[in-house]
Amino acid sequence: MNILIDSSVWLEYFSGGSKAKGLEKFFKPPNKIILPSIVAYEVYKKIKAEKGEAFAVLLLAQMERLSSTIASIDQALAVQAADISLQHKIPMADSMIYSVALYSESTVITMDSHFKDLPACQLV
Repeated sequence: MNILIDSSVWLEYFSGGSKAKGLEKFFKPPNKIILPSIVAYEVYKKIKAEKGEAFAVLLLAQMERLSSTIASIDQALAVQAADISLQHKIPMADSMIYSVALYSESTVITMDSHFKDLPACQLV
């Protein structure tokens, strides 16, 4: 199954938060993790601000290792994301994440309520 793990889930998992144990199943086969560049950006930025560059680079490498595909956002996906943002009134980053999920036929695994009414999204 293709899944796209949202930034909120990566951060909860890496921080060992209260839901981390229940999230482990998403990081194991047979799941194929799609990692959009915007998710890498969000996680790296937050971790660098809180824990420093060395730790952020280490976690970014871990994200890449656990992922089956790294997905860049091209112009077509950006335009689709803008349409999604307007239609569903969700922020830019979330609409880009959702656009990649649609393109890669993935289910978004998230803790972010912006995704709650969108098809192919699972709130955890």
